[in-house]
Amino acid sequence: MLRQASSASRLRIKLIERQEKLGRGVAYGTREPRHLLNVRAINMSGLPDDPEHFVRWLQRPENLKRTSSATAELPECYAPRALYAEYIEQLFAGAKSSAASPIVFEQFCDEAVAVVPYERGYKIHLQDGASVRVDKIVLALGNFPPKDPPGIPEDVIAGTRYVRNPWSEQALAGLSGDEAVLLIGAGLTMVDLAVALHVRGHNGTIQVVSRRGRLPQVHQQAQPMKPILSEDAVPLTVRSLLRRIRLAARENNNDWRSVVNSLRPVTTALWKGLPLKERRRFLRHAQTYWDLHRHRMAPETAELVSRLQSTGLMTVRAGRIVTCLEDKDGVEISVRERWTAREVTFKVARIINCTGGSFDIRRMNHTLIGSLLDDGLVRPDELGLGLDVADGGRCIALAGNPSPGLYTIGPLCKGALWETTAVPEIREQAAVLARHLLSESA
Repeated sequence: MLRQASSASRLRIKLIERQEKLGRGVAYGTREPRHLLNVRAINMSGLPDDPEHFVRWLQRPENLKRTSSATAELPECYAPRALYAEYIEQLFAGAKSSAASPIVFEQFCDEAVAVVPYERGYKIHLQDGASVRVDKIVLALGNFPPKDPPGIPEDVIAGTRYVRNPWSEQALAGLSGDEAVLLIGAGLTMVDLAVALHVRGHNGTIQVVSRRGRLPQVHQQAQPMKPILSEDAVPLTVRSLLRRIRLAARENNNDWRSVVNSLRPVTTALWKGLPLKERRRFLRHAQTYWDLHRHRMAPETAELVSRLQSTGLMTVRAGRIVTCLEDKDGVEISVRERWTAREVTFKVARIINCTGGSFDIRRMNHTLIGSLLDDGLVRPDELGLGLDVADGGRCIALAGNPSPGLYTIGPLCKGALWETTAVPEIREQAAVLARHLLSESA
């Protein structure tokens, strides 16, 4: 909005955020240089109307030396996430400094705990007891910690050896270099923790357990191709959609990466075109495979994970936890393997939940979301993936009508849009929503 607003705008933007540094969140808050972006630099511009903006920023000498890439390689490189955080920070600072003079920007380093309708707008109550009056609200709450996985008893969850939030600073604190660790979940969050352990010189075993035991696929060079499906020809079943994807991969020499990449511009249309029953079927049977092939590891990260496995420092199992007993020396875990049904037992010093963010607001322990639900200003979507939203991110109230002036953006829109967690999608959402809010203000 700061970039799009004109000098004629009588605009006051109030940003409420617990952290003083903006734009980092879960993904880019890491300080570990080996944590890389999972998307090539050419696709990570923060400006939808300038796709090469991030690449040009990387070409600055002070940034180039931190990418370990030659200038010619920059568009295809996977830059450190901490470096990308600095890019977003500078982008935001530039937008503030160049904003038209009548525009007022205020930042509150606090947490919103409740929203109450007030006159023609809202009053937002903050944790420190103060309140902020606004006309419109955008909920940009990002990712939420995962829910506790099955098989972990309450006494272990309440103890000191279990970590619910893998992104917290305490996740690896106090862990000695030779202690064994259990990472529950085998996705990109687990990969981040494994990389962080390796960088710290950790020599203890890393046990990884997930339902299917499959690691994310690896990014490789893929030839661009036109979408294999159009918004006007959406398959009405998950079975027919998967059949079309597999056929396209065979027709393209099994280059499935090109096929999956080609679906990105039409993914939301495909999702919306599926009947509710088929979306539920996708979540039950196909979501894991989509995530593995859509959300991939950078090649350098994949090499490190492969090395950890080949040296025996990391073991990945498909299965479920059947017993979990804690004593003074650690936690004894028994896992029933998915394919063999045999039980494997091992002992670890710490358990870290890496199952990915939870967005079922019906079961979420979040003060602000709870307040919005209690007051009927929002309602959960039918799939338990976030908030029920109309086009443009407008929140749907409990009564079924849009809540006036209440919007959301990012992961909480997953039930409506599906692809809504990566920068290319979020920057488009932000630009569209900013134009809408400015037009309403005018």
